[in-house]
Parts: sequence; structure tokens; C-alpha cells
Amino acid sequence: MKKSMLKMSTILLASLFAISATQMLGANATVNNVDAVPALGQKIPLSNDQIKATWPNLPTAKQIYDNEVCVVIDLRYCGKQVSSMDEAFPDPNSPTVIDLASTIVNCTTTIADYVNGGVRVNTPQIWLQYDSNIWVQVPSKYLQTTMTPNGAVDQTGSTWAVGMYANPQQITGSYDVWGVCTFGQWNWATFGTSGMYLGTNVLTVCSNNIGYQEVMQLDSGGRKIVYNVWDLSSGQLLGAGGTNYITNAITGNLYNMYIRYTTGAGWQMWWNQTLFWTITGDTSTRVRTGNQTNVVVESNDFTPSHFSGFSTNVGGTYIGYPLCAAVYLFNGNWKPSATGDYAPAGYTYLGGTMLNGIAIGTQAPPNNWGSLNIGQTSSLRERFTVGAGLTQRSHGYTLWTYGTV
Repeated sequence: MKKSMLKMSTILLASLFAISATQMLGANATVNNVDAVPALGQKIPLSNDQIKATWPNLPTAKQIYDNEVCVVIDLRYCGKQVSSMDEAFPDPNSPTVIDLASTIVNCTTTIADYVNGGVRVNTPQIWLQYDSNIWVQVPSKYLQTTMTPNGAVDQTGSTWAVGMYANPQQITGSYDVWGVCTFGQWNWATFGTSGMYLGTNVLTVCSNNIGYQEVMQLDSGGRKIVYNVWDLSSGQLLGAGGTNYITNAITGNLYNMYIRYTTGAGWQMWWNQTLFWTITGDTSTRVRTGNQTNVVVESNDFTPSHFSGFSTNVGGTYIGYPLCAAVYLFNGNWKPSATGDYAPAGYTYLGGTMLNGIAIGTQAPPNNWGSLNIGQTSSLRERFTVGAGLTQRSHGYTLWTYGTV
């Protein structure tokens, strides 16, 4: 297995607040009028004085790191690449391929809310320095404020979502699941207008306590990887953010994206075998099994013309190697990852459906777009296509049965 994963990994690599404090919005607010909000990812810096005036009692980085579930950027490892998905940490001496240091900015920003749907405007993001390498994101619960900007709408937006779900226990049996990987692609260089986004691959992994979501996102500015982390019992968002725009990704290429637990680090989020973020403090160290919405395509854009010609693949093959829609880390191996490995049955997931305690998206794709209706097809096990003009499936439709890839 180690050799096959190394070979597959080698193939993949080869293929490859200037505004006043009174304008800040509470961290629970989202807006549905997406054309009236600032561009996604736009950052308005917050000075230290503004932070102290608005949140005078923030905990220290050490208090958060030692006692909270929090998002961490460790510059020794984050932004660096491994040669195999089996590796738990990048070599700290290897070159940085994604600049995560530049994302450590204290600011308010506009982000896509994949947990509740819609767009979160003027969301405060504050990072505290733990040591010379480690930066800790202040959990959202400490950044609540009753101050609301002019014109903000405090409501949940709508998103449509469609994808697949599976039960990994069909192949993992009694083994614990340590991680989940998917293979997705970007389509256009940019997408939509201000406030609109398309998640071409939304990976959701849940422990017993925390929901972890990593997304390959297209918006009007380009391509980025974004994350949402939330408490499953309360539904409270713990952290959210993303990378700067990724300019060197190849349109149509399948890239791996995975979330795993690593002893000594916590939960990790990776894209293209590059470590982006770690999340510490979760006492649950394994993936919750049972049926789960592993992989979906999701958008807050309900304009049919924006999807003319739209098609995206999740899963595929490369020189005979399967690049599966969902791969599970158990018993020391990622499977299915080679021809002949078994895969669980896959079923259509439609947005808004509660499954294993969570729902992704707020509704299914619209069914009144005529020839531009968003549908789904699968011709082979562990790969599917979402696009305009395809058949719209019902929730639970069998995309493929249990068997070998």
C-alpha cells in the first residue's frame, strides 16, 4: 500500500479596520443579498487599538491553544508539501509552496458560510502569536458584538448542494477511520459576481464533537481553499477563513484534498498534498462513521445563465490509478487507492437533508432552470459529475454499488 500511495502521489505531483469599530458585524450574521456585499475575501485591517477597544478581554494565545478547539497555522509545516499522503508532517526544511504567512491578518472580511448558507459580512478574524512559528485564530465565540453595519441583513442565506454520501464502515469494518480524502477540480478561472461563490468540491468530515469543512472555492476573484470549523452540539462556528487566491492551479486537473487526524498535531487540512491548517483541542480523534455527506458541490448562486456549460468532476483516474471521490484512512492505509480495492456504495446527497446529524447546503438544486437544471451522473464506481443539463437525482439514489474500483 505504501508503494502504491507513493506512486500515486508522485503521479499527482507530476500532473499537477480602516472602518470604525461601530461598523463591525456580529459573527453570527449572514446576508442573502449577495450583490450588495463586499467582495469575498476582501480584508479591512484591524489595528491593535481597535481590537482592544472592541474586545478588551480576549484570552491569550496560550490560553486558547491549551484549552480551546482552535485553528492553528504552524509556519514550520503549513504551506509545505509532502511526497506521499502517508506522511503526517512535511519536512520543515522543504520549500514553502503556498504562502500561509500572508493570510495571518487581523481584519474584518467577507466569507462564504458553508455551515449555514449565504455570506458572512464584516466577519472579524484575529490571529494571536503563540511562539515564533505558531499563530492561533481567536475562536468566533470571543468575537461576538452587538454592533451592526448600515444595511446589513441578519439572516441565513440559501445555497443549493448536490453530491454523494457513503458509509465507510462497508470497507473499514471495525477499524477506526482517521481521515477522508477526495479528488476534485476547478473549472473557470473566476466565477460569478461579488458575493457569489461555487464550491466545486466541499469535503465535510465530522468527529464526535467537531465539524470540519474544507472547500475548493471559485468566486469572482478566482480560486482559493477555504475552511469552516464548528461545534456539532451547539452549531457555533469556531473558525473560518481561507487562503489567498491560488493562481497556478490547472483548470480541469483533479487535486487531492483531505482532512485527517495526526497524533501530536490534531486535525489537519491538506490540499494538493500541502498542509494548510491544523485544528487542536478536539478530544475526539477519529472520524464519525455511518452515512455521511462526504463530498458535495455547493453554491449560493441561483442565476441559471451563470451555469451555462457548467460541469465538474469529483473522482476520476490517472494512468490507470483510481482517484476516488472518497478515500478513507484506516488500519494505516488510504483506501480505495488502487485498482481492486473495495469501495462503499455511493448515494446522491441533496442539500438541506439531515444525515448523521448534519445538513450540507440549504436545499437541492433548483428544478426550474430548464436545460440548465443542475444534475448528476456516474458511469463508474467512485467518480461522478455534477453539471448543467444532467438528470436530477432524488436523495438516496444509488450512484454505485459496493465493490472494487
